[in-house]
Amino acid sequence: MRYHVYFLKDILEHADPVMVVDNALRASASAVGLEFSYQDSLENERGTITHKWCELLDGKMEVSLVLDHILPGRYLQIAAPTDEDCDDLGRELRERLSLASVEDLVKVARAADADPGALQRLGMGVNRAHNREAQELLARGLSSPDIEVRYHAAMGASFARWRELAQPLVDARRRERDEGIQRVLDFAVQMCCE
Repeated sequence: MRYHVYFLKDILEHADPVMVVDNALRASASAVGLEFSYQDSLENERGTITHKWCELLDGKMEVSLVLDHILPGRYLQIAAPTDEDCDDLGRELRERLSLASVEDLVKVARAADADPGALQRLGMGVNRAHNREAQELLARGLSSPDIEVRYHAAMGASFARWRELAQPLVDARRRERDEGIQRVLDFAVQMCCE
């Protein structure tokens, strides 16, 4: 199963984000010969709410709207058998929703000291497609004196899964004193070496 993440730039505060996404998903799915149905929602112990839609024809695709108040971020996660399936639906959704581009995510991540979660959102939002500036921002974040920046840079690297980040992650692991971040760095190295 492949997973792609698309961050929502904005959903009007007075609009119900579930209805906005449901309408866009129905139109987008129809354009690529699919049909989705809303299934359920789940709130975890951190307060993150996930709404899920399943594809009805063969059940091999899912779309989730994640309202993450900790990261923070509102994003769509598409789970499908192939990257191409994710990309096709993602392109259609981009025509109907205001979704952040990789360039948008890079721009926000440049100010990671003000918003450390931007590095994690960047790693999630590149969908494993290599971007040199994103790589440099994640690598730089691994050396930050701010523990929160280092954590989110390591998380972002684990999502990006670029081999080019393996050595900066190993170097960061050698320097890191926080056990929690050491575990995240170990995991990120594994993801980048797969």
